[in-house]
Amino acid sequence: MNYAEALAYWYLRLNGFFLIENFVLHRFDQENKSGSADADLLGIRLPHVYETVGGQKQDWDYERFKSWDIDLSKDYLGVIVEVKSGQNFDKEELLKAFNHKRLVSAIKRCGMFPRSKAAEIANQLKESSSIRQNQWTIMKLAVLGKNIEGPWNVLDIREAEQFVINRIKAYSYIKCRDRLYFPDLLIQYIAWKCGLNV
Repeated sequence: MNYAEALAYWYLRLNGFFLIENFVLHRFDQENKSGSADADLLGIRLPHVYETVGGQKQDWDYERFKSWDIDLSKDYLGVIVEVKSGQNFDKEELLKAFNHKRLVSAIKRCGMFPRSKAAEIANQLKESSSIRQNQWTIMKLAVLGKNIEGPWNVLDIREAEQFVINRIKAYSYIKCRDRLYFPDLLIQYIAWKCGLNV
């Protein structure tokens, strides 16, 4: 992962998601010469997720998810994430990242719905930032270095970074001490830096 994908990962991880990084969306259509692609992150979150340190109701980013019409205390969630850290991309790139074939592959991999329903759900999701189907909500999230509106929810990379820093600071006495258990150099560094003033 690059640094922006790592920040997106830890933002979601610290909000209780189970995640897959860089899920390869294989090229099944031999006519397509552009090759395979990937979903930067795929994740699911269950409403009763809990961790003793930093994984309780007061720790989640409730207000942001509420602004996306998602209730972290009730909703069963799936998320398909595209991360763009630069300034040299446009709406077309995000539309391509969330195109029908990619959504179908991601929905099938997440396993929230029967495979026979994946294309139908992808059709609904293509024009919307999120949809509800039975007890599940599935959303598209664009984590960006600049704001581009479209049929997806947007999280600014700087806001993701600040959330991660604030969460680590809130538990810096533990997170700094245990930082080397985290499998990511960026989060180890943030935990170390936040722990310097403890």
